[in-house]
Amino acid sequence: MKKENKDALRVTALLTVISVSGLLGYREIFLDGAEDLPDKVCDATVDTSIAERVLPGTRKVTVRTNQGRPGDDIIFSCSLITEEESILSAMAEMENSSLESWRRYYAGKEMGRPIDLAGGIKATSWPRDASIYIPCTPPHPEEGVGSQPYALTVTAGVFSESRASGDELRQAIVNIGFQVAERAYEVAECKEKTDFPPSPPRAVAPR
Repeated sequence: MKKENKDALRVTALLTVISVSGLLGYREIFLDGAEDLPDKVCDATVDTSIAERVLPGTRKVTVRTNQGRPGDDIIFSCSLITEEESILSAMAEMENSSLESWRRYYAGKEMGRPIDLAGGIKATSWPRDASIYIPCTPPHPEEGVGSQPYALTVTAGVFSESRASGDELRQAIVNIGFQVAERAYEVAECKEKTDFPPSPPRAVAPR
């Protein structure tokens, strides 16, 4: 499959999760904008200070949360949507994907910055999106799926207008991606022992 088609399918999947709440999903609506959100949203997973920095001023913010179960395709997602349809979102999926194939898939995207992390977690950020790779075998993996290992892959990004830009926006996207990644790792009940950093890593090296 061509890379452009895979990118389109990934964005379509993310927008589908945003627009359709699943069996374990729900929606919350807050008036008067991001500054009046609770301190954390999406089952207390995401710091709303991220949304305050990223989302444009708005009268209404809708928060959508979806949570799967170990072995599901979509494990966890969090989306914050303004009345004007600016979106800050992150989604964790369970996939058969080796680290090498993840790198090959994202290597061709321009303006990518690998993030320096210890252990098995890998991440790369771009101006308006980020991807995180976490080795993760579910409690009951399917048989006959080939030699590819299981992994959680997290896609985070901003759609439409944003208040932040540049390095500030890049860091905010990494922040929401890692917060959703850590929650998804717990939900997926991964067999691997993975140590997450105590706080989201820096997307931009200090100058």
